[in-house]
Amino acid sequence: MDFRRYLLVAAVICSFAAYGSELEKDLSLHQSIRAELQQVSQESDIPGFSVAVVNQRGEIYSEGFGKTNLDGKARYTANTPQKVASISKALLGIALLKAQELGMLSLEDPIDKYFPFEIRNPKHPGQEIHLKHLTLHTSSLRDTRDIFEHSYILQQKEIAANKKVLPFFKKSDETISLSKFFTNSLSTNGEWYGEESYFDFAAGEERRYSNLGAAICEYIIEKVSKQDYASFTNKHIFEPLNIKNAVWDSNEVGTESSLFFDNSTSLAKYKGFNKADGGLIISASELSLFLVELINGYMGTGTLLKAESYNEYFDLQSFPDQDRRYGIFIESRPKTFGFDDSVIGLMGADPGLLTAMFFNPETGMGKIMLLNIEPRQKSTRDGINKIWKAILDFEAKAAKIYIN
Repeated sequence: MDFRRYLLVAAVICSFAAYGSELEKDLSLHQSIRAELQQVSQESDIPGFSVAVVNQRGEIYSEGFGKTNLDGKARYTANTPQKVASISKALLGIALLKAQELGMLSLEDPIDKYFPFEIRNPKHPGQEIHLKHLTLHTSSLRDTRDIFEHSYILQQKEIAANKKVLPFFKKSDETISLSKFFTNSLSTNGEWYGEESYFDFAAGEERRYSNLGAAICEYIIEKVSKQDYASFTNKHIFEPLNIKNAVWDSNEVGTESSLFFDNSTSLAKYKGFNKADGGLIISASELSLFLVELINGYMGTGTLLKAESYNEYFDLQSFPDQDRRYGIFIESRPKTFGFDDSVIGLMGADPGLLTAMFFNPETGMGKIMLLNIEPRQKSTRDGINKIWKAILDFEAKAAKIYIN
């Protein structure tokens, strides 16, 4: 064997040896987090949950634990879809910017351009409310009690005796259209309208969370695109990312996880009055595809939007007395579940669930956690902290193995 060929063979052998070493580290990491999360599942009162960790190239780890229904026959996996609540708004931001790229709207548009009545804060009647204000939650719109009590709708007329119905769940035949909802809440002649419908500050001055603002954005997208919100997001988000099983209506999902009031009581099936503010139903594995796109969008290599649109999406704004910064229905936070964890993304919470989707802008690593119970009990919160700690440890070690 000549010397050059010897060097080539030696290099190949060393390469395989190094690759084998990386595989061993990867296997050890997966075994470690699986054991930790399995222990949490066995010892906590969390019925079911799934997690995923990704980098710019794709999913590194995903798995589910526990159960999706009371009898425990259906196991929670990484492919189990469930409602993700306000994580849905991250997709709304992308949808709005896509509509802007297509020339259908501008985030600088006043929202009453799209309504048959004027929408102004009566305490600041000369101040227009723009679409951009809705995306930053600075519109001064308030989610009043009337709005909240019409936000959750039962999906069956007959409710099984073993299903819990919360006091604010509306009957399935009490649902109203989005246009009627807005007339009731935003028109000066509306049934729920009053000065309490708005905060005291003018649009753009302060930040106060508003699910109503997200609903308005959905309505405007449907109006300008001349198609329903589900069709718009299918075309411009799900299909390009090869997300095949995400839906906005739980009647379409046969394997959707039940949501739990506590470990031994599941909630009656419900939906929100609109889709965009919290109605997305998706699994951790498929949500990973969207998170990978967000990471790439932040890094300048995203495919759903142009670079300038992603720059606008991630143009993080600061507000007085808040440690977070906010973009287009997205946020940056220095801590998550009490851990030092400087990340960008969103959390979601609704009856019977808690969700989180974040990425680290320094490492390009991202993580997802979906739970089918809300953290009303300390024991549940303790379990959540253990899950998040296990994900953080895995992420830190994986960042040294996987090079983006």
